[in-house]
Amino acid sequence: MTCRPVTLSPVSIGGKDGRPGPDNTGMKVFLNRTSPVSLQEQLAAQIGQMVAAGDVARGSVLPSIRALAGRLQVHHNTVRAAYQRLEALGVIVSRKGSGTRVVDHDDPRAIPGEPDSVQVLAERFVARARELGHADTTLREALERALADRPLERIVVINPHPDLLRIYVHELAGTVDFPTSGMTFEELVAAPGSWRERTLFLTSTNHASSVRQELGDERKLILMTLASIQPLLDRARTLPADGLLAIASSSERFRVLFREMLSAVCDDDRLLDVPVHDPDLARSRLRLATHVVTDAESATRLVVPERTVVDVFHLLGEDCRAELAGYLASVT
Repeated sequence: MTCRPVTLSPVSIGGKDGRPGPDNTGMKVFLNRTSPVSLQEQLAAQIGQMVAAGDVARGSVLPSIRALAGRLQVHHNTVRAAYQRLEALGVIVSRKGSGTRVVDHDDPRAIPGEPDSVQVLAERFVARARELGHADTTLREALERALADRPLERIVVINPHPDLLRIYVHELAGTVDFPTSGMTFEELVAAPGSWRERTLFLTSTNHASSVRQELGDERKLILMTLASIQPLLDRARTLPADGLLAIASSSERFRVLFREMLSAVCDDDRLLDVPVHDPDLARSRLRLATHVVTDAESATRLVVPERTVVDVFHLLGEDCRAELAGYLASVT
């Protein structure tokens, strides 16, 4: 097997004014021009992961399309396509005159399509109720009943990929002593209101806009801060010249995502795709690997040679685990 030299283009991103700053110290984008993974996919995958991990702060201004294209020495359409992909996911928002910014989910004004403010909603509710002839005392009683605390019965992770949901639920089961499950956005839409009232929802920033708009109640939603990809990228860059890196998971989505990100620093012919749910194929490919990247759920089923280095990547960051534990302590 021959290995081609990797062409890297490191560029800092995500400062408050689009220049490197305190919000992104040490953050770099790497592009591998010899990889079959397109440059726009590499760029979108890295920026999306950095935002989800909190390595690029919410509200940060990203470089303009042409500025980033110039610094990366790629065509501006490559950056435009990556930005459009991230904007479709609700990760970033572009506005004429104010540039491209990471969505700040704590600032409703920054989120496109966000519902009206609570004050506006309250005024509309009161006006409509009065039109229907309800007395103010009746409205207050109804609001008090609606705002009454309800016991929390479950934690549910929202993600469009069922195979990723298995990993999230596995990690949460080892973090909290509480019933935990996963569902897609379509399943959330179909869930009855009474069931939602006793549920704490978790999702990543990539899906926060649509989930929050569907729930309409920020108290029910915690944004999951994902673990940083930077340490993994740094280790992959130091892979020996004759080394092979295996991406081992029963989740196809996990393998696709990590291939997109790792291809930025490692040639594709040095990356092994290892579907853990196929034991024979997994065993034969793992014998070739010098380094393995896997998820917490799949790690429980891996059988690797002693000489092989195994890196278990936990999707949930430490900040998210701490926030979830704090929230549960306050409501249970």
